[in-house]
Amino acid sequence: MRSTDVDKLKVLKAPSESGTQEELSKWIAAIETHVNVTWSQGHNVTQAVLHKEKMEIEKPVDYEASEKTINGWVPAKKLLWNASVLKYGEQLQMLVENKKALYALMLGNVSGHMKSRITSNSAYEKENRAMNATWLHRIIMDIMSNYETETKQKDLSNIEQIHRIVTLKQEQGITNVAFIRQVTNEMNILERKGGELFWTDDLEVQLGIASTKAKKDYASINSIPMTSEQEEKELKQLKKILMNKPLAIMILHAADKKRFGPLCDELNNAYLLGQDKYPSSPAELLKLLNNYKSTSAGPPQGQPQTGRTTVRFNTGTQRSQIPAAAASFLQTNGQARLLRGKSNTAPALRPNTHCTKCKYNGHYYTQCPFEPERNNPTTGTACGAPQETSNTTGQE
Repeated sequence: MRSTDVDKLKVLKAPSESGTQEELSKWIAAIETHVNVTWSQGHNVTQAVLHKEKMEIEKPVDYEASEKTINGWVPAKKLLWNASVLKYGEQLQMLVENKKALYALMLGNVSGHMKSRITSNSAYEKENRAMNATWLHRIIMDIMSNYETETKQKDLSNIEQIHRIVTLKQEQGITNVAFIRQVTNEMNILERKGGELFWTDDLEVQLGIASTKAKKDYASINSIPMTSEQEEKELKQLKKILMNKPLAIMILHAADKKRFGPLCDELNNAYLLGQDKYPSSPAELLKLLNNYKSTSAGPPQGQPQTGRTTVRFNTGTQRSQIPAAAASFLQTNGQARLLRGKSNTAPALRPNTHCTKCKYNGHYYTQCPFEPERNNPTTGTACGAPQETSNTTGQE
């Protein structure tokens, strides 16, 4: 039995009934959660229909002739193979049944006006007989996104959608995979409207290079050039691949700051040191977020957590320690410099300017990034200024 009583699921209204993209996102999220939790193998159908992702159904390997003995089949292996084939068939059948059930669930939870828009589609009769959930999901998404282009100036519609995307934040209680899918869904809506985000001249150059290589490779393998339709399809796929990295970085920027703020600082510091460790795709980002463990050292017992991490930089035989949240770059002489968001303090900009307050080069004393606190009685240096500490133990 598949439960169709979805908790907190409101009927989805068409845009002409004041239905919104936010309501659409909540509607999809509620259905996905319900199917994943209450249906047997529900995650397979939500992956396939709602997210167009590869299903987690492992096809059994054919029982090769090499698995036979002189006297016939290896009995134990044959039993295991038969069981795996039976399980595979049951999973495929369950997927077919779940897709039909999902079709009924979605169609049964839209408003009358939305349903009339769906049934007026020229392909409705055919797809309804097949109970094609993938088709129904696409039609619903098209109705919710394309209607605005009919009733609202296209550029304004795209601007509002871009604003919706860039203001998304991972709220408490939302899982990493749910948040990444939420942002990806919003990006797909923008794409359906004909809008673009993140596309730059640099990506355009990369697209041209990748497209040329793809066409050459195709011609080399098949001895014939790509057709115009194949070129268009390949170009679209390459463009999506190139968009993966900026999309992943945007999602990371919008992720929960309490959990992943230190991660953003670490990646930024690595980039400033010439190492681009940012994730190259949302899938890679998900793996990073799910497995990330902050390197923050805990506060002294009885003291509140400050949220700072320590970053160590090599300075010959000694090491300089600064809070990672404040680290911006290294001076040319190898000394670590502590900055507080002042972009005009870089030594590269003022290499010969000497600050009389912190005794470092790169800025005037009136723009010193170090907090003007009282001197440390044990060292005689300004609190917060970088200090050299010898590594007497030989440890990192």
